[in-house]
Amino acid sequence: MDLKFNQPQSTVNNYNATYALYQRYGSLLLGYITEVLKDANLAEQCLIEVFKQVQAKVGEYVYADNPWLKLQRLTRNVICSHHKPAVTKENGSDSWTAAANKYTGLMSAEQQQVFCGIHYQQKNLDMLATELNKTQEHIRQLLREALIIIRNEQKR
Repeated sequence: MDLKFNQPQSTVNNYNATYALYQRYGSLLLGYITEVLKDANLAEQCLIEVFKQVQAKVGEYVYADNPWLKLQRLTRNVICSHHKPAVTKENGSDSWTAAANKYTGLMSAEQQQVFCGIHYQQKNLDMLATELNKTQEHIRQLLREALIIIRNEQKR
């Protein structure tokens, strides 16, 4: 006997919709999380947390214009909540210490702050400029340099 028939219809539909999203995007998200965290067990835990949150609001993901982008955003939030890079005090200001990542390890401290702030913490240029007491143009330049480092390293 299938247990799904003993559950309310909306629960079955939520389960099926979540499962469909998992089938389509789960392996992509797991690869992304594993690359960021460099720990397969922690990556699996984060993926489970992502899909627990998806199931709670599955309609937002199923009917989204681009479910993949919504899932990526949620995944970044889950990663940030479970794996925050260490913050150290340098010259009286907070700065990111690079996570174990081959790309951020090649960046300067300022480039790491900008890249991690935008990519992992989802801050915008204005927020970072204010936080770091730099101009938006300087923040853009640091982000460009960080992305060039990543691009050049991927070509190797």
